Amino acid sequence: MKKLSLLALPLMLAACTNTATPQVGMTPSINGADITVDVTVTYDDTGTPTSISSLTTTTQPSVNFNVAPSSLGMTLTGYDVKVVDSSGTQFAGIEGQYSRAFSARVAGGYACKTGTAVDYATDQCDFANKVPYARTVQVGQIPLLVDAISEEARDMYVSAFPDEMCPTLRMNVTFTGYDDLNRVITPITVTNAPIQVTCNTK
Repeated sequence: MKKLSLLALPLMLAACTNTATPQVGMTPSINGADITVDVTVTYDDTGTPTSISSLTTTTQPSVNFNVAPSSLGMTLTGYDVKVVDSSGTQFAGIEGQYSRAFSARVAGGYACKTGTAVDYATDQCDFANKVPYARTVQVGQIPLLVDAISEEARDMYVSAFPDEMCPTLRMNVTFTGYDDLNRVITPITVTNAPIQVTCNTK
């Protein structure tokens, strides 16, 4: 019996140490990034351009996180962005890659139970009252596009006038932060998120 007990002890310890540690399980999406370049050209009586003026409008993208059931929540602390053109080359030189601090909490993959009722709006409750729940968290518009990107898109189009040279752009974004257990998360990356660039001349 003593030998059996000694053999059983390591197995019990192994079972305890193999318990899975809760992790963050989230997939982000980035949509709605938009740069619009409006160029106005003035001509003389012979049809020769005499002046060119331009206006650039930038719309920041919306960021959502699809959260898996039982995922830990996380707090975002920043992001890294690299903007590339259609060939995959970094756009706007060194201005096309940058990092920014940012703070927002993304709720975890749980809802909270009170008796027989479940509150799907929050994940903030004792673990005994948590129910696994898949959710989509809308973080909202985040300033992922800096002015230098919009200005380079404008300059490229204006300098090529009268040819059409409106760039095709995408962004690679990596989010950083920590989870609800205060552990630094593995960076979460979105690759080739579209940037709609529209160029108009009148």
